[in-house]
Formats: sequence, structure tokens, C-alpha cells
Amino acid sequence: MILIFTILFIGIKNQELMHQIQISTISQVQNENHSLNLLTKKLKSPLLSQSDKLFILGYMNLIEGNKELATQYFEYVTEKNNKINSAYSYKILSDLTFNVDKDLSLEYAKKAFEIIPTSRYKHTYDLIETIVSSVLFDYEQKLLAISILEQVVSESNLMSDAEQLRYLKLLGNLYYNNENYTEAIET
Repeated sequence: MILIFTILFIGIKNQELMHQIQISTISQVQNENHSLNLLTKKLKSPLLSQSDKLFILGYMNLIEGNKELATQYFEYVTEKNNKINSAYSYKILSDLTFNVDKDLSLEYAKKAFEIIPTSRYKHTYDLIETIVSSVLFDYEQKLLAISILEQVVSESNLMSDAEQLRYLKLLGNLYYNNENYTEAIET
């Protein structure tokens, strides 16, 4: 019985670690708690999935400035079954390809959103917010951002009032910036 609780506790700690790393990658701010030495030690954990390990390796290469190798690791993550790691990886790939190929960058942003399960919308606000902000290049892409947020809001029955309000404010601001004043006021 104690062994089961220990394994569950370690699993929860690994999920918390991965969430912190994922947030660090999309915010593009190196978290002091995620030094390369610490991440190297975490990679040795037998309880991390293959997807988690590849994501950490991609993040480590991103920290070191090796964008080509980081891109390869994040592409490997997208081939794994972990949808949240894949969504974050697509978002990072979108950022990495933005200056090279804006169409590919937009496609990665779309895939990042599409892969997020609707049941996880309330837990992935930071990711969805950065996806929306990354597709605001021109009018057509702003419409994509609006459609993403409208889909999230339509699934908001799974969220608390505070979580719904965060998404509604983001959608209202996007409407306002897109000159759809009527929709902004209604939101």
C-alpha cells in the first residue's frame, strides 16, 4: 500500500516538474530552478516517459542555443502519444520557425491548439494564450485566433467562473483589437 502511494506521489511530482518546464519553454524565460545540471539529473528518472525525456532534451538544447537539435527533439515529441507535451512542442516549433516560414509557423500553432483535449482547456490557459498571441500576424490569422477562443469558450462548462472569465476577457480583447466592437461589447 505504501509503495502505491509512493509511486503516485512521484508521478504527481513528475507532472508538476513537466508543467513547470512546459511553462518555461513557452514563456521563453529560463527558470533558475531548471539549470542544465538539474535537468540532466531529472533525465535519469526511470519514472519519466519517453516523451517527457525528449521534451526535456529539447528544452536543454533550447537553453544552450542549439535550435536545430532542439527542433529535432520537439519534432520527436510530437510523434509520441503525450498530447500535452505534443501541444507544447508544436507551440515551440511555431516560435522557432516564425522568422523562417510564417505559413509553417501558423500550421504548427494550429496543430498545437487542435491537439489539446477539450477537457484540458482549463489547465492550459497559458499555452492557449500564447498560441492565440502567436497567430496575430494579419487579419486572416486573427480570425483563426478568434475561432480558437470561441471553441474554448463553447467548451467552458468544464471550467470554473474565474477560468471562464479569463478566456472571455482574452476573446473580448481580441474582438476589440480586430475591430469587431459589437462582438467585444457582447463578450
